[in-house]
Amino acid sequence: MTFTKLVPFIATDKVEHSKAFYTTHFGFRVIFDCGWYVTLQSPDGRVELAFMDPREKAQPMFAGNGLNYALEADDVDGLYAALDKNAVTVTQELRDNPWGDRSFAVLDPNGIRLYFYKDIEPVDEYKDAFVG
Repeated sequence: MTFTKLVPFIATDKVEHSKAFYTTHFGFRVIFDCGWYVTLQSPDGRVELAFMDPREKAQPMFAGNGLNYALEADDVDGLYAALDKNAVTVTQELRDNPWGDRSFAVLDPNGIRLYFYKDIEPVDEYKDAFVG
């Protein structure tokens, strides 16, 4: 299993404020923005941050505010199949999402959500959200 990216994302009701803060003060650029979820990239391209409104009905398993991690995996299906689901709390079963990823989510021992994903083709509704 190879992980190709780790993106911390914050569940917050201040998505727009967070986007403005990082773009204005630190030069981050928007690379994905569908309103309720935004991904930002640092000027050198080495760091990505994301912010998500947990009230969005598309993500009901993310209740409340706080830190989560999105981990891009080369074989998300294999990783999901290999999990001992009796020993790991799965908060989202493996599925294809309309915004363009195949994913599942689990909780780590600290209660931090780990969102494992692999990019897939988004549905038309989300294609315009890809800015960069």
